[in-house]
Amino acid sequence: MPAMPRGSTLRSDRRVRRRWRRVHGVRWLLWSWWYLVCIDWSGIGFGLIVLRETVPFRIMEIDGMKREAPFEKSKALDWSNVPVFLALMRAGTLSGAARALGVVPSSVSRQIESLEHRLGSLLFERTPRGYLPTPAARDLLVRAEEAERAIGAFAEMGRDRDQAATGSVRIATAENFANSLILPMVGPFLDRYPGLRLEIVTDIRTANLSRREADIALRLVRPKTGPYVVSRVATMESGVFASDSYLAGEHTEDTLIAWDDGHLDLEASQWLKRLYPEARVAITATSLASQLAAAGAGAGLAALPTFLADGLDRVGDGAMRQPVWLVQHADNYRTAAISAVTKFLRACLAASALET
Repeated sequence: MPAMPRGSTLRSDRRVRRRWRRVHGVRWLLWSWWYLVCIDWSGIGFGLIVLRETVPFRIMEIDGMKREAPFEKSKALDWSNVPVFLALMRAGTLSGAARALGVVPSSVSRQIESLEHRLGSLLFERTPRGYLPTPAARDLLVRAEEAERAIGAFAEMGRDRDQAATGSVRIATAENFANSLILPMVGPFLDRYPGLRLEIVTDIRTANLSRREADIALRLVRPKTGPYVVSRVATMESGVFASDSYLAGEHTEDTLIAWDDGHLDLEASQWLKRLYPEARVAITATSLASQLAAAGAGAGLAALPTFLADGLDRVGDGAMRQPVWLVQHADNYRTAAISAVTKFLRACLAASALET
């Protein structure tokens, strides 16, 4: 066979070398990629092992399943959790602590969870009977009460600042709240704040805080919208009441003392109508004071707040419970005057027969 020309041999060698480089280059890239993946995943696994051994964990029950959650020991303590902890230690249940603080039970639960994470310790055993304190919680109680006393002493230092509470504050509320709960206690309050002037608005119509018709309102209906700071401060119970003379008489049908047609949307008016749908309405009135006077005179049955019905007899076991809301405008609720009046209103409700 004749010899291949030299130029053809060189071209063939170059093709072989290029093919070798392509094949082995691809192999090198694949091995490099696999090596990096293995190293990365092993590093992650090693890191997880170290984390699991060094970070304290506890078992939490979430959505019916037991899972592990780390305590976050590195975060600074949130002092707002301390009053929540004290309230739960004293009440023993979420609902009791929530009532004492004026918040919802879920808020108490979240703050206790946060405190446990920050301290790195389980403070309460969750049982069907309530929250049972652990030894860690009992140890913490001593320190928490010391902090509470210190904060109270600090607050006492603010009394000089209280004297700066001056000007007019307008309070919108129901007439029965004003006459029975607020005004009987107003004398000592104004002695302490001689620079304050209170304007009491007792119109049955709901005052509009957005239009500055009032600075603070005590309401039985929570506002749905608006730039307000709203808190539930009490619960008012009402029942059906009548005088001894009415109950001693012989009646062929029940006789009612009711709200007039302009107030049929009130919950108390609707509740009384549901209880006695066939009863005859003998008297209508535009205020509770008038209805109370009519009931005392033996004119019939009236739906009245329990704290107003002294001297009357309760009829039946029916009861209507309504939350009492303290509403403030978000722009000025932190001023000295508004803060002083807000504390005064809370004290009035706490001293009343209302459930707080």
